[in-house]
Amino acid sequence: MEGFYMLKHKIAGLLAVLILLISATGCTNIRFTTGTGKNRFAVCGNYSISVQAADILISERKYSYEDLFNNEIWNRSVGDMTMEEYLLSDIKTLAGNVIYLNMMAEDMQINLTGDEEERISEYAEDYAEDSGFDKADVEELLQMLLIAEKSFYAMTEDVDTEVSTDEARTISVQYMFFAVNDDVTDRMAENKASEALQKIEDGTDFLTLAEEQSDDSIHSMEFYKGIYDKDFETAAYKLETGQVSSVVETEYGYYIIKCINDNIESDTAKRKSEIVLKRREELFADKFRQLAEKKDILFNEKYLKKIDIGSIKAGSGELNKILLALK
Repeated sequence: MEGFYMLKHKIAGLLAVLILLISATGCTNIRFTTGTGKNRFAVCGNYSISVQAADILISERKYSYEDLFNNEIWNRSVGDMTMEEYLLSDIKTLAGNVIYLNMMAEDMQINLTGDEEERISEYAEDYAEDSGFDKADVEELLQMLLIAEKSFYAMTEDVDTEVSTDEARTISVQYMFFAVNDDVTDRMAENKASEALQKIEDGTDFLTLAEEQSDDSIHSMEFYKGIYDKDFETAAYKLETGQVSSVVETEYGYYIIKCINDNIESDTAKRKSEIVLKRREELFADKFRQLAEKKDILFNEKYLKKIDIGSIKAGSGELNKILLALK
């Protein structure tokens, strides 16, 4: 089983627009109640997210999880949470953050333009026809999401957008992971990693051995600085193309890393944008937290108790594409 930190950050990169509202900061004050109204999922003052909107978000989030990990994702866990619990946690955080951002937008007098409303209506009609959700519910959700995004960018317009090429350098690696858990002690995991490293040094193919021995079903990835575990990242960035690391100790277990490409130049521009986004999140977090500490988000307890993730059809990824098109 993969370490919590690594799995969490793979999931966090799935929905470029939606997830920034989650990763910026979580809801500070959450209360569960039966007094939200049966059609409301999350409520704060005059702002709310409907149960129907929550269904749409769950559907799209479910698609994203399965798109990255296939159906096996539902057999995984993140820390002490099942994937179903983790998905619902994501949705609660997203709903709360969208509400907070819409409240901030009112204070900043941020509204949708007539053109934006017209385009949202057109996109909502197409999405509803393809997904089976009601157009009015899709339209309401898209309006709130776009206002939330506009609020986010308005509050972070002073962020430093200069990023060096080295800071944005993306690398490609293969790796194998040896987990420390209730059944495997630290010493046992380290010994397994050391034995695997010896086999690699003796000529065993890295990827073949990873498929046989790694506790993670995923064995390769591309990433840039600041995304994954610091110890893993430091070791990986020291490698040149073709080199293999020694055994790398992290909080969640041990890794052996092989560098496939120490500089993927085609990804530099994309990574620079992602680094600027991360800076926006950091700048935004303190401002956001000040409001979140003062306002409670009320969640519909009855809805959360009866929701069955397995019965909700996975979406198509179109919601995120629509938001990108509306930018």
